[in-house]
Amino acid sequence: MITFLENLKALTFLIIYFSSFLYYRKLKATKRERKLSKSETTVYVSTSIALFTFAFFIFASPFKELMRQPNYKTFVT
Repeated sequence: MITFLENLKALTFLIIYFSSFLYYRKLKATKRERKLSKSETTVYVSTSIALFTFAFFIFASPFKELMRQPNYKTFVT
């Protein structure tokens, strides 16, 4: 049951990421046609930042074990 819920959570993150990417592309196309309003600009900037940081953390997550500091207490005798 827990595995199913973890898979469901991963699927929802994927759907949210994909829909945010599509909305970002729509705003980018709108920006080429005309000037964005203040609210559209805010959404455009926040979406671009969120997409970049989410992608960074997804790709950096396999390396978190490598970045962890060694536990020096285990080496003390």
